[in-house]
Parts: sequence; C-alpha cells; structure tokens
Amino acid sequence: MAELLLGKAGAAIGAALLPKGLAFLGETAGRLAGLALDVQFLSPVVQEPRLKSFHLTEGREGAGIPIVYGRCRVGGQLIWAARFKERREVEGGKGGPRVAAYSYSLSFAVALCEGEVSRVSRCWANGEPFDLSQVTWRLYRGAEDQAPDPLIEAVEGAGQAPGYAGTAYIVFEDMPVDQFGARMPQLSFEVVRPAANDEGRMESVVRAVNMIPGSGEFALATDIVKRRTGPGRETAENLHGPELKSDFEASLDQLEAELPNVSRVQLVVAWFGDDLRCGECAIRPGVEIMSKTTTPHAWSVAGITRGDAHLVSAIDGRPSYGGTPSDESVRQAVAMLKARGYHVTLYPFLLMDIPPDNVLPDLSGVGMQPAYPWRGRISAAASDASAQVEAFFTQHRAFILHYAALASETGADGILIGSELPGLTRLRVSGEYPAVDALCGLAEDVRAVVGAECEVSYAADWTEYGAHVVGGDVAFPLDDLWAHPATSYVGLDWYPPMADWRAGEHVDASFGDGRGSAYLSANIAGGEAFDWYYADADGRLAQDRLPITDGAYGESWVYRPKDVAGWWSNAHHARVAGVRSVSPTAWVPRMKPVRFIEMGAPAVDKGANQPNVFYDPKSVESALPHFSIGARDDVIQRRAIEAFHAFWSDSANNPVSAEYAAHGGRMVPDDGVSLWAWDARPFPAFPLRDDVWGDAGNWRLGHWLNGRTGLALLSDVAADVCERAGVACDVSGLTGIVSGYASDGPASARALLDPLATAYGIACTERDGVLVFRMLGESPVPLASGRLIQIDRPAMEITRGGLEAAMPSVRVRYLASESDHMPAVAWAETQAADEIADVDLPVAMDEDQARQCARSLSETLRLSRTGAQFAMAADGLVVEAGDVVSWDGVAWRVTERSDTVSVAFKAVRAGEARSLVLAPALPGSGPGLSAPVEPDVVIVDPPALPGQDDDARPLAFAFAEPWPGRVLFEAGGSPDQVSLRGEVGRPCTMGRLVGALYPHVSGRWQEASIWVDVSGGALSSRTEAAVLNGANTALVETEAGWEVLQYRAAELLAPDNYRLDGLLRGQQGSEPAMAAAAAAGNRILFLTGAETRLDVAAWERGLDLVWRAGPPSFAAGATWIATQAFEAVALREWSPAHMRAAWSDGDLLVSWIRRARKDGDPWLAGEPVLVGPESYRVKVSGFGGVREWNVDEPTAVYAEATRTADFPVGGVALIEAAQVGADALPGAWAAIHVSIPAP
Repeated sequence: MAELLLGKAGAAIGAALLPKGLAFLGETAGRLAGLALDVQFLSPVVQEPRLKSFHLTEGREGAGIPIVYGRCRVGGQLIWAARFKERREVEGGKGGPRVAAYSYSLSFAVALCEGEVSRVSRCWANGEPFDLSQVTWRLYRGAEDQAPDPLIEAVEGAGQAPGYAGTAYIVFEDMPVDQFGARMPQLSFEVVRPAANDEGRMESVVRAVNMIPGSGEFALATDIVKRRTGPGRETAENLHGPELKSDFEASLDQLEAELPNVSRVQLVVAWFGDDLRCGECAIRPGVEIMSKTTTPHAWSVAGITRGDAHLVSAIDGRPSYGGTPSDESVRQAVAMLKARGYHVTLYPFLLMDIPPDNVLPDLSGVGMQPAYPWRGRISAAASDASAQVEAFFTQHRAFILHYAALASETGADGILIGSELPGLTRLRVSGEYPAVDALCGLAEDVRAVVGAECEVSYAADWTEYGAHVVGGDVAFPLDDLWAHPATSYVGLDWYPPMADWRAGEHVDASFGDGRGSAYLSANIAGGEAFDWYYADADGRLAQDRLPITDGAYGESWVYRPKDVAGWWSNAHHARVAGVRSVSPTAWVPRMKPVRFIEMGAPAVDKGANQPNVFYDPKSVESALPHFSIGARDDVIQRRAIEAFHAFWSDSANNPVSAEYAAHGGRMVPDDGVSLWAWDARPFPAFPLRDDVWGDAGNWRLGHWLNGRTGLALLSDVAADVCERAGVACDVSGLTGIVSGYASDGPASARALLDPLATAYGIACTERDGVLVFRMLGESPVPLASGRLIQIDRPAMEITRGGLEAAMPSVRVRYLASESDHMPAVAWAETQAADEIADVDLPVAMDEDQARQCARSLSETLRLSRTGAQFAMAADGLVVEAGDVVSWDGVAWRVTERSDTVSVAFKAVRAGEARSLVLAPALPGSGPGLSAPVEPDVVIVDPPALPGQDDDARPLAFAFAEPWPGRVLFEAGGSPDQVSLRGEVGRPCTMGRLVGALYPHVSGRWQEASIWVDVSGGALSSRTEAAVLNGANTALVETEAGWEVLQYRAAELLAPDNYRLDGLLRGQQGSEPAMAAAAAAGNRILFLTGAETRLDVAAWERGLDLVWRAGPPSFAAGATWIATQAFEAVALREWSPAHMRAAWSDGDLLVSWIRRARKDGDPWLAGEPVLVGPESYRVKVSGFGGVREWNVDEPTAVYAEATRTADFPVGGVALIEAAQVGADALPGAWAAIHVSIPAP
C-alpha cells in the first residue's frame, strides 16, 4: 500500500488552525497566522517539538531548556556540578577482620524546564525508576525571584551562584553513585507544570479539602505498615507510590504541590452501620480481614482489636470497603498535617455496610433493604420512634466521643459530630425532633472533651439544614443545633444543581456553553431549587419550571434550599397550618459563619446538573447526572469548582455579619469551601491499582481531585504560546486540558501550536488583529440562503473527490502516558484506504485517546475531499477564514476568503468536535516500590559439610520477599563494635517441618516421608547416585544441634509445601543431633549455594557475639539482631562406631572403630589417615557418679577393682567414648549400656 506523505491531506487538516488571509498582522503574527492551504501540520517529521525515544541528561553549552505544559518527562540540562567525593570507611579492629570500603558521591544540578512547575512526580536513573526519597535533593520550582541554592553558593562563593530565575531545576547533594558505576547516572524526570495563568483557576482558589477515603486500615498511617504473610515475607499495606514513603505522605506531598493555597484539611474516618432501621443499627469500626499480622503496629480502634471488630462485607471475594483507619494511623496523620501547617478537622463518617444479599426488612415494609445505601436513609418506624432514635444515638455518641478524645489528644482544630442524617433529623414525634435534641446533647459532650478552642459542628445535607415543610407546617429543626453555644458554625454538605443543561434545543441554550462560568454562576444562587423547581421527572424532561414563591409572607427563602444567604440573614419563624409564629426560633440572624463542609462535582458529562450523584456500581445510590451520556468530563468539574469559589469570593454575594468578627464577619470564610475530595492514596497508583483498591474504577467519573489538578488548560497553553510570540489572542473558545506537551527548547509559535491543533481540533480566526481560537465543530455559524450570491453557478457549489467515501488510514505516533512517556503508535486502519497518513504528535495520550485521535483525523481527511465555494455580500459579513459554517444541515470549515466586490469563500466539510480534551490521559503507575522487609535470618554452627571439612565458620541463611538485593551480616563484642562478616546475595531456600522428625539409623535409606513448608526456591527429585554424591542436602534443627539430612524425592503438594521421600539421616557425623529428634515447626535449611560463610576469628570461637543482619541500608528497614556463640562444630571429631564390650578375667574390655572427620571414606585399602595423635576420652556413668580417663587406642579396660568400687551392688553402666581432636576437646560420643553383676 502506497504511503502518502500528507501534502494534500495535511493541508486539509492544517488549514483548520490558521488559514489564508492573515499576513497583514505583521511579520511576527504573519509567520504564526498566515498559513497557506499547503501547511502540512501532519508531515511525517515535525521539526519542533519532536518525539523522543530517549530522555537524556545533557550538558551542552547553549542548549535549549524545555518548554513544558502539563505532565511531561524531560531529561534536562546539567547546569552545575561539584567534584566527586571519595569516602573511605574501615570496619572491624581489636583483633577482628578489618575491611576498607570506598564510596563515591556527587553534587550537581539539572535544569528541568522553563517556568514554574508544581512538582517532580517521578524520576528515572539509567532508564529505571529511581526513588528520590533515598537521596538529598531540592527542587527550585522556577520562580522569577528564587534564591541561589546554598550548596552551589557555598562551593562557588558568596554572590557567585545564580538563582536561575524562571527556570525549574533540581539540586542533588552528595548523591551516592556507587550503584551507577561511580559515575553520574542518566536522569530523567516527570514534571507537572500548569500554564502560567492561574487567575481564578482551581489550583489557586481552593483553600480546603476533605481527605478521603475514610476507610483503609492503615490508609492514614505515615509509617509504612507491612503485613507479614510468612517468615521473610512482608507486603506493604500503604506503599504504592514511586518513593519510599507512605501513601498518605506521598498524597500529602501532591496536595501541597498542586493545591498550594489549601490551609484546611478535614480528615474523614469511617465506622460502619449495618441497618437502616435506626433502632437496629450497630455502629462499629470494621476490618477487611479477621486475621492479619502487621508491623510496626497492629490494628486497633477505640480499644477494639482485629478479632473483635466488624468484618466488612465482601463482593466477589474482595472487601466492599476498606477497614476503619487504625487509631495510631489517625494520630500519625493529624501530627503530619499539623506539622505542615494545616488546620485539621476530624470528620467521623458513617458508611452503610449492607450487602445486596441482606435479609433486613426495608423501612417501607416492602422487600429487603437496598445495597450499600446512603446514611441519610436511616430512619425509624412511626411507632416508638423516640426509643429507636435513642438507641441509635447511644451508639453514635460512643462513635463521636471516641474521635473527640482523639481530637483532644492530637490537638486537632475541629471535629464534626455527624453528617447527612435527614432521615433522623426530620423525624418528628409529637411536634418534636428527638434526633436534633440528641445532637445538641452530643455537641455539649464533645465540647466538654475538646475544650473551648476546638471547632465543633454538624454537616447537614443541603436539603436538611433549613426549613422542614410538611403540608402547611414549616419548622426549622436544626436551628437549635445551629444556635447551640457548643457549635462553632453552620456546616453544609452542598450539592444542589448548578446547571440544567442538555443536548439540543432547551431553555438555557442561549448561554451557549453549559461549562461557561457565566452560566454556572447564575445557577449558584439562582435556577433550580432557588427560582423554580420541577414537580416530577416528566416536568424535568419538558422543562416545565414552577416558580418558588411565598405568597403568604414574602419569605421565599424559606422554600429555596439554595438561598443560604437568605436563610442566614433572617429570623426563622415556624408555621403551623400555614400560620406564621410570632416568636422566632433560636437562630439569631447572621449569628455564626457558614462553612460548606463538602462541595464538589463529578467529572462526568453534565456533572453540574446533579453534583450530588456518584457512580459506584455496588451501591443503590449509583447514578449519572440528569441527561448525562456518561462520558468522562474533567472540565465541567473544574469549571463548577471555579465558579463556586468565584461566586462566594465576590463580596456582593457574601454578606457580612456584625455578630462575630472572625473572617471579617463574612458569611462564608475564605477557607469556608471544603472540596470533596482529595484522596489519601497517591495518584496515579490510585486509580490505576485496581488490584489493590476495589473502588479504583469509580475515580473516572467521580468527585476526586487527585490527578485532575496541576495540569495545563488548553486555553492557557495557547495564550502562553501567543504571548511568547507577541500576538494578541482570544482563547475563551478553547475548552479542555492538556495532559502533557513539551518542546525541547525554543521553538516558533507555529511549531508549538501545530501539534496541539492537530491533536485537539483547534480552529483559529483573525478578527480585528486578534487571533480567535475555538474548538472545531462547535457552534457553526448558520448561513442564510438569502445572503448567498449566485453568479453563474449554484449558491453553494460542491465538489467531491473521487474517493470521498474511503477513509484513509492514519498512523499517529504519540507519547504514551501510561508507558512512562515513551513513543507509541496508534492506528486508524481502514480496509478500503489506499493511503497512509503518518502523524507525529509529541503530546501525552493514553492508548484509547490516541486511537480516538487517529480515527478523528482519518474522518477529517475523508471529509476534506469534499469542497465548496460560495460568495456573500460584503456588508455585515462576520465569516472569516477558519470559521465553521452550516448550510442545509452540513458543517463546512472555511479555508480561504477573497475580498472583492463580494466576498468569495472556499471551504471543506467539517467534522464533529473532539472529546479528547475533556479527559486528560492517565500516566503509568510504574512498577512501584517495595518496603524494606525484615529478612528471615538464621546463623548455624553446622557439622562438617561435604567438601568443606576444615571450614568451621558459621553458615548464614537469609530469605526475604521481596528480596532486597543482599543481606549483610555484621558482628562484634558489642553493638557499637560490629564489623562486616559476610553477605547473602540471593534468597536462600528455607523451610519448616510440618510434622515431627524422629530418630533413625544413619547410613541407610529410610523409605519414609516428611512434609515441609518452604520459602525461597523449588525442591526437586534427584537420582540415588546424585544424592550419594552430595545432592539434595539439608540441615534440620534439633535440640542437640543440626542434623545433616538428604532426600531422594521431592513432591509439590500445595504452594510451597513439599513431601520429601527416600531419606539419608545423620549424615556427616550428625547422628547425635538426629538422635535428639526434631519437633514440628523446627527449621530445615536447604544447601543450594545461596548460603554463605561468615568470618569469625579463631579467638572469637565460644564468645558471645552481637550479630545483626539486614539490607545494605539498615536504616531503611528492620534488622535481625541476636547474641550467639559459635563452637566450630565442624572441627569436632565424629563419634566412634561399632562400640562393643566383653568380659575378660573380671575386667570389662570396651572397643570401637575410629571414624575420621576428614577423608574418612577412602576407596583404597587401609584406614583413614589420622590428623594429630590418636586419643580418646572414655566415660562410665554409674551409681557413684562419672569416671573419665583417656586412652590412646580404640580400646579401654574397665578394671574389676574399679568396677567393684563404682558398682558395689551391680547395676547398668553407661559407657561412652569420644575421639579427642587437635584442640584437646572430645568430639561426638558413642555409647553402650552394660549390665554389671554384683560382686
């Protein structure tokens, strides 16, 4: 198939951005805007910026600094370096081994990009993920007034170090480089940089957030908590990011960087309710699994340990929720938040753990209770409601008071006593509201615990806080709570509709854009639930809007849930049967500030229509907003948040009170809007790690801010590029977010805009010397037939290419965000196509977005084969080159305008607007890090091993999963005098006996089986000959030392569980250890070559040495510490064999056969060669004690006189013999029992 290099095809797409006719703007603007029809945005090689397969750290003089928008990977430029440092360390001494070690480090600085970045999210060294938390580094974000780095200034001299104003750079101080071959590694960095304009942007206006998920047993811990699943096997519960720090700390780092003006964090902590009937509902902390061993601390909440906690329900074998955060993790989270300067409010939260297969009667009396419902449904039957409410608040009170005590202990600045319980607070019994009375009493109790300075309030649902209207009756049930002296402010969970947008023609269509700030702002204190309401679903569909009024008393705010300012500013008078009470409620107008405890919008199409809904397939509450198509839309979420903050920041909308001075008396304080939500799980691990978190799939359309902040708006990118070129522009028509886009260095505005125009579908028109940008396919200008001029041809002359119906194949090369920003290819391949268009886009996309882009470009090329020509009168003409017009229902993109007496136009068919910009691409999560594991370690004093007869050094075994690379062993007389004795470089194969192992005869095959649990390797069967030659050897722990055992067959019965058959017992002179037997659970260590000998000096034998073992950086993880002495068992002589006793003339003659420890199995004739003089120690144990003596041959005489003295009345004598070694110590003993007759 022939490949087209996109001359004509590229022009069709390229002309959409900056068509003909704009050269008069001047040389600079003309170069940007005066693009002819043959502009090839999609030429096979885009010169600037380029796709890069390698991200290298360079150090070229005069090299350009990258220009970055969004989240990108850059190599950077080396801008400063100090000399290498060499360190020499000598360990040991005082008679022990001395080891000299050399290490090297380097200090240097790397420029990342122009302008200010929010953070460095990831780093690679020599192409591999690199944990920045393990080195000392400082990030200079690129401010114009940033000061020089103190290290650079110290090296170069005072006043000699530049601050690199306007350049983001990173400084590494004494970075160890031994692991990189004692040289500086090739580094690359993922940086996050929004465009420069932050006025009114979400990143700059947000002052407070709710920290979720509220569940996760250790989600809030700042320690890395590990679950131990077996010896040496540990899994981090809360480490899933690219640095060796807890998820909470990593997420908090991201919050600080991406929402720098946040000063208030509401820490959500959940318990679980199990019934919507308030009198039956148990409120308890929950766990994900009943049996789990964790370190450094175990789970405990309110004195309840794991075995006594509520076990959360499961869906397909996975917990439906995370467990309640442990109390210790809450303490740690509050401490870290306060240390960073945040105002901390504890937010106890009730989750309803009611699975779909429950048998709980529904409150309606029909069927069972819905699955995983909203806590706002909790209520009571009409009969005996007061008692049921009392029963509920007995448990709720214990729940809240526990966190009040934690708030007091940790110094938290505030606490909420509950949230969103309209089913209870609006439960009226004989004209009273028992749940409100209970909340008032609870507020008093909490205030007594937390003291006067801690803020206390309740978070009411937006439909709950104000008037309760039942027929002609109007009450204000929560006024007693809001007015109570124990509460600090009015707390609202604020999710009313901010839009009523839908496709096609509708009442609000005149606003032009459902995401526009003007439209959204008009619906904050206006629109639905303020000016009007819908009576039912049919009314909503028809947009039959019914006005909200109060004809009786002119207090429309009573019936307007969104009129919080009206509610706040007025006295509240109850009504009974429509008659207004003369006396107001306890509420005094403007008496306390209002805080929006929760506010947010889902990132889904038309999310502002119904901000209170969320997508969660497991829950009965799961829904999409009204009229939503269910597509992800991060832009509407951002716009709703920005509009809401802008509205309440305007003093015209935010009234002032004379009742209090705090916050300038404003109704809504500057930090009074807390967004829902920021997750304690770091992005992008959440949501990519759906194998870890069951709710990860909900992120896509949910309220989460993580991953949606810190990126560049498409409008801001275009404005920044035009500002660099000195061109005036209007970018108000651009919608969307740039995931990531970078140029290697200085580039023309055209070179920077070309790829964006192609990828995102941008059109540009010049009007009055200003470049006007907008999205292709949106809001085409209709052409009235009466305005077209017919001159010897049809009003609209259409020409079609010969292959109009055939869609060309498009091959898009892009930066794969999920693959560490490496180049990737996406195809829009069509069978009928006879051409291939190659498109290079140095834009970060995920695979789906790239395919969507390729399909859109293919369709654009197909449509561009259909052209049109038409002419219009010049008067009142508003159509310019680049505009999209519609004629007879078909959209056309104007490519050329010629002005004469009339105005002639050329155009091509236009496609639909692209949705790529509404949902930025997700980056890859990378392989993640493993927390340092405390290895399973054992040091043994083994018998002589085959081929190692004279090696008596201790033998070290270590296993860990994940393996830390190596485990070092150090020892010394005291902890401060240790030196390196050896290291294990790969995991050893270690196990435990499942059952007891009893004594047997040595030197014979034992056709019996033992069962073992094994870690660190697989066992295999070997031939009998191989076993006799030393294969399949293991050490078994017994009460008398270590038995050397061999096995012929190994059968895997279950994961890590084996049956061993065909045993050889008591090998290598280890019969005494075998004779002691081994209990179930004792160790069995397999000799695979991974084990290592440890250096112990001869004079250290028998001394108690302090041993410790761990990964190379002991500070990074727990270490094994023990005190042990080693006796060099391998040098002991073996026990004699064939011991016999015979009587001779009243004497007892005892004999044996010597066994040699070394070279004891010669195939030649003769006995084994002696090592040193032959000597034996003989012992006789009887009634008179123990008699010992030495002999120099394998025979001993127990003389009659001596025997008579030792056994005056006869008995049984235990006679033992042992060969004496070169160290003058007896080896292993052989024994025989002899009956001694009476004299």
